[in-house]
Amino acid sequence: MRSASRGRLSRAQILEVGDGDHTDGNGLVLRVRASAASWVFRYTPPVHKGRRREIGLGAARRGDTEHAESAARCARAQAMELAAAVIKGIDPKDARDGEKAARQAEALRQTQQKARERRTLGRAIRDFNEREIEPSTRFTEKYKLQWIASIENHLPSWRVGALWNRPIDEVEPAELLDFIKDLQRKVPHTARKVRQRLDTVFEDAQLRKWCVTRPTQAIRRAALRGAPSLKNKSLRALPYQQAPDFMRRLRSIGGVAANCLQFTVLTAARTNESTGAEWSELDFDTSIWIVPGSRMKGGEEDHRVDLSAAAVSILNAQRGLDLRWVFPSPRIVLSRRRAGAPLFWTGAKASHPAMFVSPWMRFDWISRPEPKWKRESE
Repeated sequence: MRSASRGRLSRAQILEVGDGDHTDGNGLVLRVRASAASWVFRYTPPVHKGRRREIGLGAARRGDTEHAESAARCARAQAMELAAAVIKGIDPKDARDGEKAARQAEALRQTQQKARERRTLGRAIRDFNEREIEPSTRFTEKYKLQWIASIENHLPSWRVGALWNRPIDEVEPAELLDFIKDLQRKVPHTARKVRQRLDTVFEDAQLRKWCVTRPTQAIRRAALRGAPSLKNKSLRALPYQQAPDFMRRLRSIGGVAANCLQFTVLTAARTNESTGAEWSELDFDTSIWIVPGSRMKGGEEDHRVDLSAAAVSILNAQRGLDLRWVFPSPRIVLSRRRAGAPLFWTGAKASHPAMFVSPWMRFDWISRPEPKWKRESE
């Protein structure tokens, strides 16, 4: 239904007119539908001749005279501006939609910028560490601590614009290469680990679309070029011919450390497995020691060790010293250095106790004389 009125609506008309579209001049219409009323601007756009369009200008607020008059004044002022735009050949609806799209695009850009600034290389490293390294059962607790510490302790973070604080998608290959090269001159082994771990972080970031490229991949050849040769040096080991005499000297020394070292040799265990041995892991009825996977280097499966009579004898000598630990010490658990101390006491020229492996475990077995039965069979 269309109103017959062609001039501006009076205050009474605005408050009382019934359902329909009631013109107010300049293309402004008061649209009433039951209890709802709103102001609408209708026009024929220059680029869509013959096709009328509408723009809502807000509620008429007819429940109160003062509010209704205020809403009418606002709607009429906006209608005049929109009508002037139409005369200039501008489609007000397209212009408003364009402005809205521009505002949304700007808001999105600012949101992405803030997210990018928050997603620095340092945050990406810690995020990867929390998601992939810390929860993993493949790594030991020691390795997990070393993984993040090796990067945190060497990646520049203290100055403004440092690599650690840089947005991850702004890290330049040349700058990263300079960092790796400098680290290689100081600590070659650590530099290699840091580069490999950073490459893993960038690969994850690229997968999550936090960055487009992997600068660590771009610098790989350049980083390896001129890098110092990394040769692993074998720890000194005791010739196997001297093992019996060494064990006799250990037995003569006695004590927790010497017993622990004997037990390590007899079970071919790692030092931390022996020093952390608990009574609950031992079954004396079957002479079996079950080392939990959490204490193994791989950190996955439990390790079963069959105990010889000599090993059981050492365990029996340790009974009553502690309710939990087999080889206790004032520090609760016997340290690796303390466990290796008998090496010095016996005068054996083997590995440094801080890097202790059983005396002849690093012996090159290929150079061992072949067993008598094998020589006779040939």
